[in-house]
Amino acid sequence: MCIRDRYMGRVIIPEAEGEEDVLSFYIKRYDNPKSFTTFLFEAAEAGKVNFALSGPHGEGLELEDTLHDKKLSIYVAGTGILPFLDFFAEATEYLIHKTLGSKRPEAAKSWNLHKGPSVLEGANITFFASFSSEEEFLGRSIIQSLAKLSAAHEPRFFQAYVRISDGTKIEGVENFNEHLSTSQLAPFTSAMYGRHIICGPTKFNRDVARILGTLEVPEQLLSLIHI
Repeated sequence: MCIRDRYMGRVIIPEAEGEEDVLSFYIKRYDNPKSFTTFLFEAAEAGKVNFALSGPHGEGLELEDTLHDKKLSIYVAGTGILPFLDFFAEATEYLIHKTLGSKRPEAAKSWNLHKGPSVLEGANITFFASFSSEEEFLGRSIIQSLAKLSAAHEPRFFQAYVRISDGTKIEGVENFNEHLSTSQLAPFTSAMYGRHIICGPTKFNRDVARILGTLEVPEQLLSLIHI
């Protein structure tokens, strides 16, 4: 069990004899001495935590279904970024091999043999995120790496827009100061921009869904994930 600041995760799962796999997850600690998360952290620090996991639950984030017409807009707040971290890590790995392939064809060939044709080919992903502080920006290094790689990729593969409530600026992404608005999202909501996924607290989800509705985004292209 690893504990970092207000989050903990990473569990070793035994598999076949002599093998193991790693399950990474995040639990946020809230500053309440009677909260369940406080109990978990104190137990973990004392080495007394045993977890019983069941699942998976829900439909998951299937790339083939999500990348509708190769266009995807993602809106997250706080821990709402978590369902997308594996997706962004995969996209980062894809771009690394894509970039290498232009200089080393054997690298691209190796990627294609290992992964098969990627649904990320030709994708255009726009990412809007809001966090209360830099500490709350989970997966920041993944987003920064993906944005940096994409900046050198034509056509542009990934664009990130980030708001930190305390005014902190994040290097390598577009920073914005105000809450998401109709005027800000209008350029990203034409029919050519495919699916829109919102993941955050109830008020955030409701506000962003209302903006997208005002901009006439079809309901069938809008998905909400509540946290």
